[in-house]
Amino acid sequence: MAAEFLLTTESAPSGFSIEKVFGLIQFTTAMKLGRGGADAEAMQAALDMLAEAAPAEANAVIGVRLSTAAVSSDDGMVVILTYIGTPAIISEIE
Repeated sequence: MAAEFLLTTESAPSGFSIEKVFGLIQFTTAMKLGRGGADAEAMQAALDMLAEAAPAEANAVIGVRLSTAAVSSDDGMVVILTYIGTPAIISEIE
């Protein structure tokens, strides 16, 4: 099961608490840049893969960051996307 919450913050949202954190995870992929720039669907797929990389018991990934690098190749420009984050278990405060 993929993490349900992907958060750019390093803390739980209001009304939630962090119960447990796991080690840092990352997912890196390359995509060719088209005339309109990066493909939004490919970027979302990479983010989904980050969520899938979280341990099964984690329901969130906190501190999600995106790093990019552009590389010129014979086929045109390629962008390297690296998403990183910390898997966690968060729960609603009762």
